Amino acid sequence: MKKVSTSIFSLFFLLFSLSAKDITDYGFHFSLILFPFYTYEHGFLNEYVYTTDYNDQEYKLSELNWSVRNHTLGFAADFGWKWISLDARCSFGLNGSSASMFDSDWQNNSDHSMKTEFSISENTQNNFISFEYGLKGNIPLTPESNSSVLSLSYKPSVKYAYSYYSFSARNGEGWYGSKHSPIVPYDSPDATHYEKGQLCGIDYVREHQNVFIGQGFSCKLFDCLNFEVNADISVYSLIKSVDTHFSNMESTAGTDYLDIMQGYFDFYRFSASISYNFIKDFYIGADYVLTAQNLIQGANYRKPYGNSRYTRDTSVISGSSAQVHSLTLYMKFALKDTYFIF
Repeated sequence: MKKVSTSIFSLFFLLFSLSAKDITDYGFHFSLILFPFYTYEHGFLNEYVYTTDYNDQEYKLSELNWSVRNHTLGFAADFGWKWISLDARCSFGLNGSSASMFDSDWQNNSDHSMKTEFSISENTQNNFISFEYGLKGNIPLTPESNSSVLSLSYKPSVKYAYSYYSFSARNGEGWYGSKHSPIVPYDSPDATHYEKGQLCGIDYVREHQNVFIGQGFSCKLFDCLNFEVNADISVYSLIKSVDTHFSNMESTAGTDYLDIMQGYFDFYRFSASISYNFIKDFYIGADYVLTAQNLIQGANYRKPYGNSRYTRDTSVISGSSAQVHSLTLYMKFALKDTYFIF
């Protein structure tokens, strides 16, 4: 993390030095952009459990796919000064139904490829929050004399991003080949079928912390129509999750499983946006963002009901991945060429 912090401050002081000539003894010009936004997210958060056989070959024991159908409201602010800006945003989820959760298991020790259990549960989002802040450059690539017709800019950035998801899976229906002797696949006629509502529930909480570096390009046409594309990669990711597997239908007792995973260059974001300046200093626009996380593995800890402490389970390896698409609609209000007096 020290290397990451050094890189952040190096970028800041580089852009600061490029902008320093705007400072006078009495003040400086800056811009402030404020905007509320609405976002719809669609995708999956995936969690895995792996183990190894006698030959140290890794294989999958379990996979849970939590669907994301997330409606959020948020607010953002960009404080800009010539070639550099400080950006911050936060958003909160509108809790409710989030499609389904799919739970799969491979419990046949003699055939690791046999999927022995599968269930589908109704998924509900209990909570969502995200925030991020960082620095972004805005380096012009075209002469100022052409700015009223065509303006191109290069936009490097560095940001810290945090997100929190909380789900509950209930009313599950499942097929369990592991209940048969010998074990059979989940889709076998001999598999035990549990009707909807006969399976105990599962709760899931997941946190993402990422340090992104990125670059982008923007294009402004006729001083009113703006296009921008960006690509970010997380140099460091910390992912923590807790899933609680309840042992009763009332969801009052169960075992907690804590996963802690760290990754480097495994989290990506690609975005494209368009905005239109329909009234002076007012913009309306839309963003599309694809967020993707490669498989990141880590340690697994468990805490049975009634225990106060987690114990590491060294026999298994935790894992996670994600892919989420989002569409954002926003309205921006820009204060340009404001003069601040010290």
